[in-house]
Amino acid sequence: MSDIIKKNSSNTEKLREYYENILAIMPGHVYLKDINGVWMACNNIQANDLGFSSWKDCIGKTDYDLFTKEEANLLRKNDLQVINSKKSLLIEEPQYIENGETQIYLSQKVPLLDDDQIIIGILGISFNITEIKKREAQLQQEKIRAEVTLENVIANMPEHVFWKDKNGVLLGCNDLQAKRVGLSSRKEVVGKTAYDMVAKDLPEKERRAQADAINTTDFEIMSTGIPQSVEEPFALPNGDELIFLSKKAPLYDAEHNVIGLLGISFDITAEKEAEKLRLEKSTLEEREATTKLIAASMAHELRTPLSSIEMGMEAMGNIFPQLLETYKMAKESGMNVPFITPMHLKAFTNIVKNTKTEARAALSVIDMLLVTTNTSHIDVSKFKELSIAQCVNDTLARYPLQDDEVNIIHWQQSDFVFRGDDILMTHVFFNLLKNALYYIRAANKGEILIWCEQNEKFNILHFKDTGLGMDKEVLEHIFERFFTRTRHGSGVGLAFCKLVMQSFGGDITCESVKGEYTDFTLNFPKIK
Repeated sequence: MSDIIKKNSSNTEKLREYYENILAIMPGHVYLKDINGVWMACNNIQANDLGFSSWKDCIGKTDYDLFTKEEANLLRKNDLQVINSKKSLLIEEPQYIENGETQIYLSQKVPLLDDDQIIIGILGISFNITEIKKREAQLQQEKIRAEVTLENVIANMPEHVFWKDKNGVLLGCNDLQAKRVGLSSRKEVVGKTAYDMVAKDLPEKERRAQADAINTTDFEIMSTGIPQSVEEPFALPNGDELIFLSKKAPLYDAEHNVIGLLGISFDITAEKEAEKLRLEKSTLEEREATTKLIAASMAHELRTPLSSIEMGMEAMGNIFPQLLETYKMAKESGMNVPFITPMHLKAFTNIVKNTKTEARAALSVIDMLLVTTNTSHIDVSKFKELSIAQCVNDTLARYPLQDDEVNIIHWQQSDFVFRGDDILMTHVFFNLLKNALYYIRAANKGEILIWCEQNEKFNILHFKDTGLGMDKEVLEHIFERFFTRTRHGSGVGLAFCKLVMQSFGGDITCESVKGEYTDFTLNFPKIK
């Protein structure tokens, strides 16, 4: 009996050595682990790749002894998936080697079960598929390059490309063209006409006109065989109005027969807008130059006679009262003198004063116009300290106010000192007075309120009228040069006011409510 047991034991040992030898020489990486991740066995290839001379050196080790922590975590995660599910797993697992390259292994892991179907570990076999994966990636790149056909090149062109048959029916276009006209795919354009491509929310007459204009050009090119470049306005589905520069040429077959039309269109909307702005700027500069010329001419032609009138009135003022007194004495003495009505006599009493005032006002307007059109001539070196109250009072005294206008001006007198120019300041107030009186007359109601206040940085003067007021859209542009909404204005007055106040180191702003009021705020830097 003992001989039989010894013989069986010897056979079992030989069988175990046999299986171990088979396992040791199996291709690929073969390994056995228990449920705790401890290595029970592996083949020689696995051991050698791990740096061991024999598979027996791996027994008792874990993945954390053999790999980096990151690799071990991934391996353990995959092993637990097999253990918990009791199902085999086919998965790609990366492994990092010393030169920094990554090796990819295709691993097949199966659960190891005992006779009672209790899992006791896993059996795994892994094959290095790094070169296969590289070849797959290379083949994928070659496939992608092969797919970049002429159609894809056209589809991805950065401008609008399209082609039509001889009847003007679209045969294709690139992606940008399809997207621009609101299509989800360039394939949707096939079979459409120019009429189909125009924005559908346009009035029918306008939509038809755009389509007809496009077709007229296309059919002319196909009939003559002569390419053309043409600007084409186009309305998009979102309502945008664009301008395209379209270069169109006939399409030929192998026998050089015209079979359709090829077009490429460039969006030149931005360039056209820029061209429009340049033209407007040029026009504005010409207008400004003309204004300066007119202003200089007016100054030359009007200043001398106005000055002569003012000087003549000054001289007349010395003798005119005596003439009136002499007339009264002659009349009372019964002398034969021409009859002058009492109303005319009263008018004569103030004629010298009124004429001088009007002459001074006209000269002031000429000065303001010259300063406005020659803004570079504001010489800040000549600024001096001035009283704001004095400037307001001088303005009210010099401006040719009517009696009813004097009564609606309420100046709450207070004072502060600022650095500036009294003539420029007076012209600013002239502008504000003129505008306020105009809009009060236009509204047939209102008054003018002038008062001072201050904050930490500025002394402030308010010039407010309760006349017509302004819309928000108008208010946004009132300080722009040559902007006006009145028949009498040139659009330089408030731009001039802004220029002067900024030359003083301050500014002028405006707040207004339509039908209620307009309030100009003049900020003057405090003098330390």
